[in-house]
Amino acid sequence: MVWLYSSACIRIVNSRNSTIAHSLSAIYIVDKVGEEIVDSFCLSICHLPLDQVEKDFKIYVAAPHLHGNGDVIWLDSSVVALASVFRAVDDPLYDYMKYALQNGFNFLPLDSLVGNPLLLSLNLIKVLCRSIYSLETSHRFREFLSVTPELLAPIVIRSSPFNFTNASIFADFASTGNLNFTLQDERGCHGYLSDIKYLENMSGALVATRKDEAVGLLVGNLRKINGDGDLLVIAPWERLLPLIPNLKMTTETKNFEKSWILPSSNAALTSKNPVFPIVLFKDNRNLSWGSCILLNQLTLVTNLHVIKPYRESADIVCEVVINESTSMTIGQDDEIIIPFESLDLAFIVLSPQNMMLVSSIRPTKMSFSNTLQIGDVVTTSGYGLILNRDHLKTMKSSGHVSSKIYHQPFESSPKIPCVLIASSSCWNGSSGGGLFNERGSLVGLICSNAQVFVPSVNGSVASKTEKVPLFCLCIPLELILECYQKKVVEKEDDVELNIKVEKAWRLESYHQDIFERNSKL
Repeated sequence: MVWLYSSACIRIVNSRNSTIAHSLSAIYIVDKVGEEIVDSFCLSICHLPLDQVEKDFKIYVAAPHLHGNGDVIWLDSSVVALASVFRAVDDPLYDYMKYALQNGFNFLPLDSLVGNPLLLSLNLIKVLCRSIYSLETSHRFREFLSVTPELLAPIVIRSSPFNFTNASIFADFASTGNLNFTLQDERGCHGYLSDIKYLENMSGALVATRKDEAVGLLVGNLRKINGDGDLLVIAPWERLLPLIPNLKMTTETKNFEKSWILPSSNAALTSKNPVFPIVLFKDNRNLSWGSCILLNQLTLVTNLHVIKPYRESADIVCEVVINESTSMTIGQDDEIIIPFESLDLAFIVLSPQNMMLVSSIRPTKMSFSNTLQIGDVVTTSGYGLILNRDHLKTMKSSGHVSSKIYHQPFESSPKIPCVLIASSSCWNGSSGGGLFNERGSLVGLICSNAQVFVPSVNGSVASKTEKVPLFCLCIPLELILECYQKKVVEKEDDVELNIKVEKAWRLESYHQDIFERNSKL
């Protein structure tokens, strides 16, 4: 027995008014025994209340191989089985989603529907139509092999976006990216997050590896209301398939070796690169958060702007969260050292009491950034966009080195990398997290993403700005260690930072433009 699959599209049209319509991406599955087709059906994620769909709408299915001669054939279909994607009790993915919605996120397309449907109204639906598999179309189908990919694994989403704009052009549309977050525990994988851009009508789309191995279905899009960023929510097959009665995968499920590290009571086993959230409170209310890194056994490193409110107000409490059950409060016995006010860098030298809380955790591995070449693969790791203390895992993003700027950091010192820019994503909350090379060694400290003006139109002056997560400004490890040596170890108060480094971090010009004059030939 074997399952074959192809991408598909579902259109839900009001029976009385065809202008009222919705569209979903879907997967079409064929169950074969030898040459005999035992079953065939579509699976998708529906955000509409199913009682409303069954009462007022007709359902149609189309697939890329039904397009031809300028026509798109839509097959009459019906929902034959459904089950809620979420459980109200003992469901980590449901709890994670609820936390996000209570902390500044919308969930699309659910929140775009009239009537404010609940998360529990999201359904996995099984849709039947006449078979669209034949020998002539078999080359469009792939063998269904479910996998549990590792974090940062490359993925492809095969969807039918912008379906009402042009169903033919956007059929089986491929969007590529990586898995940025895995929600899992000792019971298995409950869901994934990815920073691939959400497109209209994408929910229900098939998510696969670059080798066409099936990962799961796209549930929807978590979008920060303030515009900081958004993430796709993906449900794995091990979660979805048991929801539909008599729906049993007939092919072998394959796991990558060491797909994840399960939670452990031994903190030394929980993090290859110890990156922690650092949270600021006032009157027991969360004000802000960022990230920090265990640089050595007695020192945390983070950004100045992350802890600046704590330094400036005695009413603010600063807490570093070690794991789900342990945290440390930064107090008077801990020393905060700011090497230079013009550099977004801060060291927290821990008190003996707080040192004990991280004594079993290995400090980060390190590698000088001057070994990196432009285009080398790097990964950001921090607590960007969402901080859920029940699921303390960093959001990771893979990208490449875009630029390195060398300067003398101090008078009479050699040139070293002083600014590092990468195309890995970072968000609010990622600040103070790490930039790591392919071997998992720290090469830089995340400072910020970019905020740029929206391009002007017809000569108008642009006033709106937008954030660019894929522009990650980092302090290279060399500069971090130079500052640590000068200010923490040697305590040289009279050392000043090179003005060119200061200007570079303010993105100010420190050079002179020389334009060649026209010359006679």
